[in-house]
Amino acid sequence: MAHWFVIAAESAAERSGCILDLAERLRVHDIAVGGFTQTIGADDRERPCQQLTRLGSGERLLLATAGVVPRQAHDEAFCDYVFAGDAFDRAGQWLRADALKCRVLTIDAVSKLEAQGRGHAASVRWALALDGQHAVLLGVRSRVLFEVVEHFGLDRQPLTAFEAPLDEPKRQRLAAALFALLRGTH
Repeated sequence: MAHWFVIAAESAAERSGCILDLAERLRVHDIAVGGFTQTIGADDRERPCQQLTRLGSGERLLLATAGVVPRQAHDEAFCDYVFAGDAFDRAGQWLRADALKCRVLTIDAVSKLEAQGRGHAASVRWALALDGQHAVLLGVRSRVLFEVVEHFGLDRQPLTAFEAPLDEPKRQRLAAALFALLRGTH
């Protein structure tokens, strides 16, 4: 099983910011980081939306749009958003491709949807099943941390979690822990 770490925060900006900061710290030590972060923005019609941004390439993908929007057969409504069904598949493809060249994989905005076995749940399970040469960094909404930990069986292992916002000493400790772990598993 891959090593795993959790950054928990309600704020998408705090979670994504911590993940991006950690990715940069690891890259300084020549550790490749892949996966994606999730941000809140506006679509081309100025409606609130959620986007995924692939680490490394900066490629963006519309994940969900707030409110009533035209839906395809594979889209899913959840918590006032309509999720593009193919976006979860595309994010999973990013992870699989990144795992070939990256030792750390990030999956941001793990929430109720994943705790119910939907959304990015298949990607989380796949990433956690990787060998011990990989580490998985999950960005989890604080209020569903317990459900996520339970759903993915992380409660049977020591929990390595940090609550955002992370001050500089905590960011340094997290980066050092990941660096030491990965350096020891070459």
